Amino acid sequence: VKPNKKSANAISILGTNVGDAYDFYWKGREKFILLDEESLEEAIPLLKKAIELDPTYSDAYATLAETYQRLYDFRNFTGDRIGAEKMKIFGLEAATKAIELNPNSATANRVLSFYYFYMDPDFEKSKLHAQKAVDLDPKDAEAAIRLFVIKARENKKLLSPDNKDLLSIHELNPNLISTNYYLGLSYKLAGNYAKAIEQYQKILEISPKTISIYADI
Repeated sequence: VKPNKKSANAISILGTNVGDAYDFYWKGREKFILLDEESLEEAIPLLKKAIELDPTYSDAYATLAETYQRLYDFRNFTGDRIGAEKMKIFGLEAATKAIELNPNSATANRVLSFYYFYMDPDFEKSKLHAQKAVDLDPKDAEAAIRLFVIKARENKKLLSPDNKDLLSIHELNPNLISTNYYLGLSYKLAGNYAKAIEQYQKILEISPKTISIYADI
């Protein structure tokens, strides 16, 4: 649900004093949350417009960084290595700017955790940023699942459908692609393929154009 606009001297919720910047940010975010390639491409100019209107808009930079990161996955999936490398570079630039503007942004810390886990592996940095994101916003399911995945890398036994932490994170946001993916993966590793497929099918309900999930199914 889109929050109401606040007065010009209050930015704690909206992240900007520029109403038009917020409107473009929100339109970009609406595209981003669909998480298919076409929608992510459409989010970029909207988020860039928000940044043009307010160059200090940390949330817009952070969401732009996350958009590039998601497109990195699509480029890799289709074998576009040059395109993937561009998304990696653009994503790091935007995430770095976001955290420079607001070191206490849960989103900025989360996207940097993602970068250091998948794109330029440094698992200590990834864990540090994920933990900070969770500390800043304990209800951020994306940050929580990121921290959980890092811990599961260190202890593979954690990736179990009986793991209470994993189930709690899924309950934080059962309509998130990542929480459904890792719960599905835990079922797959446990040999419960019917439940794994059930979780993967939920991802297609959330984002029908997420073609990579068909390979998992």
